[in-house]
Amino acid sequence: MGTYEGHDALHRAFAGWKPGRTQRHLVLNTLVTDWNDHEAHAVSDVPVILLGSSGWSIELVGRYHDTLHRVGGAWRIQRRFAEFVPPP
Repeated sequence: MGTYEGHDALHRAFAGWKPGRTQRHLVLNTLVTDWNDHEAHAVSDVPVILLGSSGWSIELVGRYHDTLHRVGGAWRIQRRFAEFVPPP
C-alpha cells in the first residue's frame, strides 16, 4: 500500500482504491503510543471484509501506523504507513 503524507496524498491514494463490490474497512484497537500537545503517534488494526455470494469474508488484514498533528484544535492524520497481509 505504501506511505502517504499530507491530505492531498491520502486523497489521491484512496480515490484510486474504489471497491468493485460491497466491503467494510474497519479501523480497530487503536493504541496511541506517544503524544504531546501538537503531535501523536498511533497504531490501529485494519481488517477488510467483502460481501460475496456466501456472505461476508475477510479479504485481508493489516495495520496502520499514523502520525497525527493538531490543526486548529482538531487532530488530523499527517502521515499513514499501511501494511497489509493477504490471507493464506
